[in-house]
Amino acid sequence: TMAGVFGQYTEAHPSGGATITDRAAWLPIGTLVSIYNTEWAIFNNGSRTYSVTSNGANPMTLDRNIGAPSPYQRFFAVRPDAVRFSVAGSTLSRSTATVNAGAPVGAFGNPQPLAQNIVPSNGLPYFTYTPGNSTRNSVVSIHFAIARNGETVNFHKEVQIRNVP
Repeated sequence: TMAGVFGQYTEAHPSGGATITDRAAWLPIGTLVSIYNTEWAIFNNGSRTYSVTSNGANPMTLDRNIGAPSPYQRFFAVRPDAVRFSVAGSTLSRSTATVNAGAPVGAFGNPQPLAQNIVPSNGLPYFTYTPGNSTRNSVVSIHFAIARNGETVNFHKEVQIRNVP
């Protein structure tokens, strides 16, 4: 898949149309793109996720009209599955759900355990989200510790979510 790829289009406000001028013109047909996705609720409802139906010498056609344009003419290719990490009890798990163009994200499947003996690290929540703005990506901060046999290892990570408008 083309996840993590981003691009720009040339139209200032393409609302109401399904065709944008992709400056690179290279995303394959069927690629999912997100335009002006600023939070989970918007991504989850599918209103700003589109499927590329054609991409030629620069015009890129999407599966439906663009509802809300990006203020900086950006789009992001997204994976066809959303990934969720969660902590239940003392187990860190990963689950996935199908991403749909123009429709809500599907139900998350059975969580697959990744690590056990998970405990809070320094009283911090396991996951926090800091929204992005026009100049920086959103960030998910991850804080937990693994405690076993009297020893504790702390884990701290910041993950950038590529969704600058």
